[in-house]
Amino acid sequence: MGKRIKMWALVLLCLVGMGVAKPILKESIEGFEPGKISFNKGTFEEGLQSTKEFLGNLGNMKLETGVNYDVEDAMTFVDSYEIWEDDLSKTYLTEGDLPETMKVMVGGGSLIIEETTEEEIYVEAEGGFRLQGYVEDGQLTVSMVSKSVMSTDYDSPEVRLYIPENLNLFDVLIDAGAGEVRVNGLSAATMKAKVGAGTITMEDMVVSDTDLSVAAGSMNFSGEVRGPLKAILTAGKMNMQIGGEVTDFNYLVSETAGGVLLDGDSVFTEDDKAAKIDNGATKSMELYCTMGEIKVDFVSSI
Repeated sequence: MGKRIKMWALVLLCLVGMGVAKPILKESIEGFEPGKISFNKGTFEEGLQSTKEFLGNLGNMKLETGVNYDVEDAMTFVDSYEIWEDDLSKTYLTEGDLPETMKVMVGGGSLIIEETTEEEIYVEAEGGFRLQGYVEDGQLTVSMVSKSVMSTDYDSPEVRLYIPENLNLFDVLIDAGAGEVRVNGLSAATMKAKVGAGTITMEDMVVSDTDLSVAAGSMNFSGEVRGPLKAILTAGKMNMQIGGEVTDFNYLVSETAGGVLLDGDSVFTEDDKAAKIDNGATKSMELYCTMGEIKVDFVSSI
C-alpha cells in the first residue's frame, strides 16, 4: 500500500509541475475588464475531496498497465441482471421503449459511445472485462471494469455502446474512475462527466446544463453548450472547444497552482479571489483550476 501511495504521489507532483507556472497577467480580455470578487472556497474543497476519495481507494487498485480496479471493491453490479465477461457479440439493451436518462461507469478499459441509425440501443465488446447493461425505470445503466489480473493475461477490453442518433436524453452521467471513455455524438438536457484517474473524450456534443470535473486525469470536450457550464479541475488537463464566441458567456474563473486559458488568453486571479468577466451574456461559465490547465477555445461551427 505504501509503495502505491508513493507512486501516485509522484504522479500528482508531476501534474503540479506541469501547471504550477502562473499565466501571464492580463488586465483585460478582448477589451473586457474583469472585476474581482470574493471566492467561495467550497468549490475547491469539493475538488480536493474528490482527490482524497480517489487516493483513499488506491488500496483497491492494481497499478499495472491499463490501471485496473479490483472488481469486487471498485464496481457494484446488480444481481438481478446478467454480467457479461470477455467477448460479447451484438446485444440489444432495449426493445422499443428508449430511456430518458443514462448512467455510465467505467473502472478500466475503453468504452466507446457512438450513434447508430438503428432505433434501439445495443452493445458489443471484446477483451478481458466484466460488463453489465440494462434499462430500469427509464434509465440506461452501463457498468464495466477490466479483469483485475495481470494485463498480459487478457486483451485490453473495449466496449462499444450504440445510441440512436436522434435520441435526446434528459440527464446523462459519465464516470471514468479509471480507463478511457470516448463519446462520439450525444444530446442531453443535463450532463455530468467525472474523471478519477482516467480520460474522457467527448465530440459532437449538444448539451444545455453541463458539469465537468477531473480529479487526476484528463478531459476533452467538443460541442454546443446551450446553458451554464461548470468545470472543476483538481489535477491534470481539461480542454474544451465550444461552438460560438467567447462573448457568448459570462465567466467566473479561479485558479490556485494552475492556469486557465480563454480563447487563447490567460486569465490571472489573485489569491482567494476570482476573476469575474461580465459580457452581458445569457449563458455563464464557471472554471475552477487547482493544478494543471483548463483551456477553452471557441469555434464558429462544431
